[in-house]
Amino acid sequence: LWITLPVYVPYVFAFGTRARLARALELDDDHGLGGYIEGFDEWEEVLVDQRDRLLIEELSAIHEEHHAEPLTVGVVYGAQHMIAVVHVMSARFGYVPRAARWVTVFDI
Repeated sequence: LWITLPVYVPYVFAFGTRARLARALELDDDHGLGGYIEGFDEWEEVLVDQRDRLLIEELSAIHEEHHAEPLTVGVVYGAQHMIAVVHVMSARFGYVPRAARWVTVFDI
């Protein structure tokens, strides 16, 4: 690895276009690795559950501060995170999803 690194990094910077890098990406990151990789469950807790809680706390604070006025709030998060957000905001404040605008940030 250390031998190829000095050649690989400049190659990626010179020729690593978005399209070329995107070919190697996967859209589905759910590989069921929880029991196979040490520390995966903790990693998932931080990347998914804790981020969802932080987002929900922030949206709840916005609701508490501005609930009496019309307000549009944009949330830039992955679609999988919105499942928890919709459930909690519906239960806490009676929100009902009416519309959404999905924007693809990175298209393969």
